[in-house]
Amino acid sequence: MKDTNADRLLASLTRAAVIAAALCVSAASPALAAEDAPAASQTMSPLPAPAKGEFDNSCTMGLASGQVVKTDCSINWTAPDGKVYCFSREASKETFLKNPSENIQKAKEFFLAKDLAKDDASTAAPTAAPA
Repeated sequence: MKDTNADRLLASLTRAAVIAAALCVSAASPALAAEDAPAASQTMSPLPAPAKGEFDNSCTMGLASGQVVKTDCSINWTAPDGKVYCFSREASKETFLKNPSENIQKAKEFFLAKDLAKDDASTAAPTAAPA
């Protein structure tokens, strides 16, 4: 087999074509991947915002019992009027639901009394006399 100039030329052109094709594919890959990738809003839904409950997210049953227990409001109940009430535990929610209107009223009374006591304490605080 004799190597001719035509064979060398053909081999060089083939190599050049293969290299050019490889470069085109590698350059186009990121663009193709971006087109195929679903939009972020389609694939990753943000976490739902935590519920914003009545009484500053305090446990409603706790307030009805005379205690302030802060919650993240992950355990909650929505009343027919659309208000959201938070609970520290499922057991508190179950107890609350035995008589929701009475427990809401007790919680309101305690919550308001607590706020009034806080306001009274801040107005009764002595002020420093000028020196």
